[in-house]
Amino acid sequence: MAASTVALLENAMKVRYSKGFGPGVAMKSQLIQFFKTNGKEPFDGFSWQHTYRINEMVGASDFGSALDARMTPTYPRATITRAKDFVISSVDLEAVAATEGKGGAALVNVLEESMDTSFGGMALSIENMLSGDGGGARGVIGSISGKVVTLSDTSKVRFFKKGLPCQFSDYAGTATTDTLRDAGKTNTVAAVDQAAGEVTFEDTFSTSLPNTVAGDYIFRKSDFDKGAKRILQGPFSWCPKTAPVFGSDSFYGMDRGTSVACLAGSRLDASAMTTLDAIGLACTYIQNVDGMADSVLIGPTRAQEIIDFGVAQQEFTEKTSYVGVDLKGLVVRTALGNLKLIVSSAIPANKMLVTRRDVWELRHVRAFPFVVNDGGNSWKLEETADALQMRLQYYAGLVHLRPENTCHVYWT
Repeated sequence: MAASTVALLENAMKVRYSKGFGPGVAMKSQLIQFFKTNGKEPFDGFSWQHTYRINEMVGASDFGSALDARMTPTYPRATITRAKDFVISSVDLEAVAATEGKGGAALVNVLEESMDTSFGGMALSIENMLSGDGGGARGVIGSISGKVVTLSDTSKVRFFKKGLPCQFSDYAGTATTDTLRDAGKTNTVAAVDQAAGEVTFEDTFSTSLPNTVAGDYIFRKSDFDKGAKRILQGPFSWCPKTAPVFGSDSFYGMDRGTSVACLAGSRLDASAMTTLDAIGLACTYIQNVDGMADSVLIGPTRAQEIIDFGVAQQEFTEKTSYVGVDLKGLVVRTALGNLKLIVSSAIPANKMLVTRRDVWELRHVRAFPFVVNDGGNSWKLEETADALQMRLQYYAGLVHLRPENTCHVYWT
């Protein structure tokens, strides 16, 4: 039965997902939709490189001084390594067998259920990377009671699902010297209370992970990056909260402290400001370094504050890189022009990004994402279970083409 079942699933895949698998992932998240892809690139064995220009000719008001001040522009280069992520999906053979004699629609329903859970899992992982600071953490422990963790930012509870194996650290995972608690021992999520922002784990912390305490970061197993850039580096990693310091920064091999705004954008502590005032000042910061903004990446709480001011009423619709998926939102009126409001629950209330959409590029090998095809088949018989298995994955990297067009706004 396995061979014929594989053939049936393959035929259903070709019909149902003829436009690829990217739309299935992108429709789960406006944050993913915002970043345009460059189309699949052939693999040439090298990492991607992007070159920046950070200075121009100095000149002078007299010829002799201009001659003395002549110089060569500086061209820093970022070497972007490809990040990887994998989701393994299974279809129970008994469930497939139960569809026999019920027409093709029944089998397609089984397929769609499996694929939809795969799309959801991958979208959640990508969102976490795009909204995070580069280390891979999914949340921070606010308090621990037995097996129950209350997150310090309860909105982050959306990144936790039953069955998720987690690791813990007192470090954010952004430095090579960072280490995990208890030699990397895991604790698996048993239940989630979204309203309370609580995650219940299988094991009691005081006995199984005694060194894990409030304030520690929580990671999906394998996501603790240690500054290696193995995971997707999002916009808040390209333009960090703390300005890079010349001589001590290395981001994709580039010292962004050489020219902070040109290589790492601007940043604004908006702790004493309303969201709308912060957007206006962020636009000013960007204009002061010859940049321009047209978008705001923001969480729902901050977005609602702007809507309540009555300055975000006009709607917009834009094409994305995914067939059949449009980016939609509201337009914010400011003194420096109109900005598109991109609302994502992945972005917490303590930060937002004022930026320009066309200065970001999501580069990838093959499709984003793609299903591994083995010998002409996407599905294969599992060796240890009565099921068929499919692998969804990507090789990708986000590139910031013109960082001077971005401002990282935060509240403390």
